[in-house]
Parts: sequence; C-alpha cells; structure tokens
Amino acid sequence: MRPRRLVISSLLEALQGQPLVSSAELTEMLGVSQPTVSRGLAALGPRVVKIGRTRATQYGLARAIGRLGSHWPIYRIDEDGKPHELGTLHALQQGHWYFESDQDVESLRFGEFARGVFPDLPWFLDDQRPQGFLGRAFAQAHAEGLDAPPDILLWNGEHVLTALLSHGDNLPGNLVVGDASLERALQEIVRPTGTCPIGSADFRRWPDARSLASPLALRRAASNPSSPFASTKAVATISPR
Repeated sequence: MRPRRLVISSLLEALQGQPLVSSAELTEMLGVSQPTVSRGLAALGPRVVKIGRTRATQYGLARAIGRLGSHWPIYRIDEDGKPHELGTLHALQQGHWYFESDQDVESLRFGEFARGVFPDLPWFLDDQRPQGFLGRAFAQAHAEGLDAPPDILLWNGEHVLTALLSHGDNLPGNLVVGDASLERALQEIVRPTGTCPIGSADFRRWPDARSLASPLALRRAASNPSSPFASTKAVATISPR
C-alpha cells in the first residue's frame, strides 16, 4: 500500500496536468485501487471540483485567481430588480472553467458546453469584457488595481473575471458575478446615482435586454450612456422558464 501523502501528492500532480480526469483514469495513472483514489479525492476536499454523475463523473482541480478565490456565484437580476442565483462558476486548471448549475440554463450551457465546461471564460461572461473607447479608458485607469495589462486587447479570461468581480455592477445584460458585485448592483437599483448597471447602449439596440431590465434601470440607461462594459454585441441574458 502506498503512503497516503504520496497518493495525495500524485493525485495533485495528475489533476494539475489536465483540466478534467475520471476516477478510472486516475486509478490507471497512479497504479492504485479505486477506493484509494476515492479516499485521496475526499482528502483534497474543496480543492477538487466534481463534474457530472455516476460513470460520467470527472474531476478537476480548482484554480485560484489571485486573492479572489476559485469559485463565485452567478446571479440573474429579474425585471423587478430581484436577484436569483443561477449557479456557481469554478476556475479549473489549464485555463478551463466550469459553470455548475442545477437549474434550467440551456441558454447558457448548450451544445459542446452542455455539461458546463468551457476551455476559456464562458462566452456569456467574456462578452461582457470592457470594450470600445470607454473600455480602453477603463482598462488604463484600473489596470494596476486589477493586475491586468492597460491594453484590453491583451486581457485574458482571468483579467475579465477580475474586472467583473471588482466592477461588475456596471455591466450589460442581467447577469452579475460574485456577492460583492450583486450588493453594489442592488444598491444602484435602490439608490440610483446616474450610472446604469446595465449598459444603456444595449437597451437602445437590443429589445431583449430592455425587457429584462427594471423600469428604474431603463430610466437610468436612457439618461446616462456611459458604461465601460457596454457591448456592441448581443447581451447575454437569461429569462426564467
């Protein structure tokens, strides 16, 4: 029998080498029994992210993004300004991401992404990266605080997520990442400051986004078009089924 520490060390090495791996693959890679792998995975606790069920289950190793952690809740704000938790975003090794949800989110997870695994930041969040003139100004102003390049064209998924977590209350669409951003977004709804948390350019261009915003947010969008996150593309929104 291999020492427990050696098994855990070998597990970590195997999980770091690829984004997802099954229990059977770990058993073969490590040359140990299935129960030994199961005990090792359990010992790693929250560092291991479980994806799927039964024989389709795979495991990924959590990847910390700076001091922001490795997983964050994603909320949808409905037309009345009320938040609904859709699921949890996990950062995995090898630049992969996992959007965990037990709800009907087919509009966000479909096709090759039906399991919620993405090779880069999920499209519905990457679409909300700072863009255009205001986006460039935002990046230059906040690059140092976000530990990101001042040129938004050089931003990767981690940079975008960091911006969404730090300033995501002022983004297009009706999705909010992280509890802190949600709190700020709700404060903006209750006490409008003239800055729209949902990019006003999108309200004028995309009827779906307009229908998902609260009347208060619409009034603020009409009065202030400045949002560094305002996209020129369709906004990622989700409606309750």
